[in-house]
Amino acid sequence: GTISRLEHQNAQLRGELAAARAARADHKQLGSLQLAADRGGYRVLPARVTALGSADGFDWTATLDAGTSDGVRVGQSVTDGYGLVGRVLHADRSSAVVLLAADPGSGVGARDLRNNEGGLATGRGTGGFSFVPLDPKATLRGGDKLVTGPSGTSSFVPGLSVGTVSSVRASTDGTTTVDVHPTTSPSSLDLVGVIVAGSNSAEASK
Repeated sequence: GTISRLEHQNAQLRGELAAARAARADHKQLGSLQLAADRGGYRVLPARVTALGSADGFDWTATLDAGTSDGVRVGQSVTDGYGLVGRVLHADRSSAVVLLAADPGSGVGARDLRNNEGGLATGRGTGGFSFVPLDPKATLRGGDKLVTGPSGTSSFVPGLSVGTVSSVRASTDGTTTVDVHPTTSPSSLDLVGVIVAGSNSAEASK
C-alpha cells in the first residue's frame, strides 16, 4: 500500500542522507589528509579502518582496507590528517594491520615544539601518552605541543602531531613525568592515511 511505499522511500532517503553525511565527513577528512601530506611533502594513501583490536599479542591495533597492492609496506607511518595514528605492523595484498601509537608497549620519539626538547612518548591507551624528556632539567609546560621526530630519532615520519601537554610532575628522584593529551583518539578512528612515500618518509631516507 501507499503507507509502506512511503515508509520504504523514507528509509531510503534516510540511508542516502547518512551516506551523504559520511561522504561529506570523508571529504573533509580527505582534505585534511591532503593538507598534511602537502605540508610534509609526502604522499598519503587513504584507507578505512575495518576493525580495531588485537593482533599478534598487541591489543592496540587497527586493520585497514589497503595493502601491499596499494603500496602499503611494513613500518610506514599512519595519520588521520590531524595527528599520529601509528605504524604498519603487517601488510598483505589487500589489508594491513597498524600498531597504534597509543599501545602501552610502544614508544614514540617526539619533541616539544616550543623548546625543541626531545624525548620518548609512551602510549597509555585511551589515556594518551607519558612523555619523558631526554634532558631531566628540561622545562615543559601545560599546552606545549609534541610532534614526532626529528628525522633519525623516531621510527615515524617527522612532524606528525602527537598531542598536547596536559600536566607536568616532578618525581622525588628528580625526573619529570609529563602527561600528554593525544591529538588523535585511538578509539574513534575511521578514515586514515598511510604515508607511502615522499621527501620526509623512511622510504626516501633509505
